[in-house]
Amino acid sequence: MAVPAKKMAAEEFDHVAEQCRWSKRNLDAVRALLVDGADVGEVASQFNMTTSYLWNYKTRFLDKAAQSKAKEFMRRQSAAGATTAEDEALKPFHAAIVKLSENGYSDQQIAEFLAENDVTVSDTAVRHFLDIHRGQK
Repeated sequence: MAVPAKKMAAEEFDHVAEQCRWSKRNLDAVRALLVDGADVGEVASQFNMTTSYLWNYKTRFLDKAAQSKAKEFMRRQSAAGATTAEDEALKPFHAAIVKLSENGYSDQQIAEFLAENDVTVSDTAVRHFLDIHRGQK
């Protein structure tokens, strides 16, 4: 008994498909597999292509979907783990954060200083900010 493939949401498929310069035929065939959950043999027959050709396009599409998810993740997160929004909120306090750290204040104490200045972040976000921006002006 074959295990049914996990389906992809139509919205996600459409988002990835916008990035492909593929023929409508190839996109429709891959959509039938990923969104509709159709059988590979039936789809290959319906679109007059070999199963290996169809499988190749399915694999390529899934690779593009993974790349798209990675790009979206990187857009939301900095490499060190602090969100971009947190990083932007801390930038105006760069000099003060570095000065406090150099004078022995803990990440938690720096987070408390920032909270007093209407910037709410975790001490982990402070640590990531310092790791990334130490030595910058």
